[in-house]
Amino acid sequence: ERLLTEMEPVAEILDRANDSTMFSDSLQTQSRKLSDVSLTPSAKVLNSLETEGASYVELMMSLSKQHTLNFSKNHLNEKRASYFMQIAQRSIADQKIRECSDKQGFDEFLRDYMAAD
Repeated sequence: ERLLTEMEPVAEILDRANDSTMFSDSLQTQSRKLSDVSLTPSAKVLNSLETEGASYVELMMSLSKQHTLNFSKNHLNEKRASYFMQIAQRSIADQKIRECSDKQGFDEFLRDYMAAD
């Protein structure tokens, strides 16, 4: 709860930058879940499984179709899509550089990782 409260100023800044209230609204939604666990995703899944009589796989396929439809209706504007494309390309390039500069083999990495505990 404290974390959500501490995030409120950030949400307000993001709301102003995006001319919306979606970030503050999202924090309020998450806050409600702390006081009513039936609003959590896991509780909704369990409730759907119990009330609809569908299998877990059937429910997940249905949710997947709903999300696909939602995302296909709500396209990113061109500026935002271009921004994310540039970030993705930069991330891929940075990853390639890191991979090429990494001189440690996987077995050595694994040994060092396990020894760190």
